[in-house]
Amino acid sequence: MSCVSDEDRAKGPDWIARSPLGSIVVATAYCLRAGRAMRAGDAGLAWSLMADARYWAGVAISSKGIDEAREQTISTVKREKGAVGAAGRDAAYEPVRQFAYKMVKRTQPPQKGWQSRSHAARTIKDVTLRFAKRLGVQMSADQAGKTIDKWLAGMPDAAALFPEKKNSKNKKGATASTQ
Repeated sequence: MSCVSDEDRAKGPDWIARSPLGSIVVATAYCLRAGRAMRAGDAGLAWSLMADARYWAGVAISSKGIDEAREQTISTVKREKGAVGAAGRDAAYEPVRQFAYKMVKRTQPPQKGWQSRSHAARTIKDVTLRFAKRLGVQMSADQAGKTIDKWLAGMPDAAALFPEKKNSKNKKGATASTQ
């Protein structure tokens, strides 16, 4: 608010925040602070402030208000945090996933192979849960079958180990005959 005119200041901070001028004012304030930091010999702070100034200049160019830009930034940060958290959880399960892959190959019925992917998942579920527990990886016993089945679907050689679902063949045939 210290950078706006008396007339605009009288309209209040909410008006400035919604105004297309708001982001220009914020960009200008960051730019001024960057100049002061540079003169004071703090190049690191100056670079940081210039990055903020460039961001708000970009907001001004795209004609967003400060509130919209702030909300967009917050939602982006939350989304990125969620993705990082999901990747971390996925990485924690990787040793268990690799163990499940190994067990599917090791315990495959010798003559006919697996009846289905879900048959394989049910067969290795208990041993996989015990392995996860030994590693300190939390797995729900109720959801383990579904989780393992999903892992097996993504297994590199899944097509060679598991027969194609019968329903998917029927659906393909029905679709082709009705066209």
